[in-house]
Amino acid sequence: NSAAPYTFNGREQSVKGDSVVTGLLTGDKLTNLAYVSGQGNTGTNVTDHPVLLNAATVMDGRTDVTANYELSFVPGRLVIVPLHVPEAQIPISDVNTVYDGEGHTITLPPTIRTDAGTVTLTDEFTVQYRDEHGNVTDTPPQYYDVGDHPITVILTSISGNYDPDEVPTVVTITPRPLTADYGDVSTLYDGLPHTVPLTVTGLVPRDTLYLTEVNRTATN
Repeated sequence: NSAAPYTFNGREQSVKGDSVVTGLLTGDKLTNLAYVSGQGNTGTNVTDHPVLLNAATVMDGRTDVTANYELSFVPGRLVIVPLHVPEAQIPISDVNTVYDGEGHTITLPPTIRTDAGTVTLTDEFTVQYRDEHGNVTDTPPQYYDVGDHPITVILTSISGNYDPDEVPTVVTITPRPLTADYGDVSTLYDGLPHTVPLTVTGLVPRDTLYLTEVNRTATN
């Protein structure tokens, strides 16, 4: 017999091969159900396959009365559909950091807790990333500059047993304070040029600061 679709739960699920029996006399019982190979009534993983008996025994108490019946079997189906994994069960945190000239991206959790139990993310899912331009890659995009940079995580179940939501995340990089501090020079005239000292704080190694300066160096 067919049943309403089951949802994958990590455990064996089944339909009854004798859920509807017609023609059986009161007191007789259908036993020893045997199924066609590959068309059994149990399954654990996502499936949609026919269920069909190829043999059974009819008992009246302890007496085999199968010979009194002409048995025929009507196929059913066993359907197990993927388990939906909502975004809330996939804990991927946004990133918020100050500009430092380095690349920044998100970090995936090692495991996900689903309604069917905890699974290791990289064992059960392939992972792809959609960047702020809509490009999909197998490696997480790195963002360097100030701004709100979206990354959407796309998980695909390797076994087919899970149907996960896409997970939107954001890498936020905020401006880094930068200070150019000019000092003082006080000296007796000696006919030589003197330059006011400059201290720059906050500049990251990969960047160069260009300043337009007026009267930083003087002789007179």
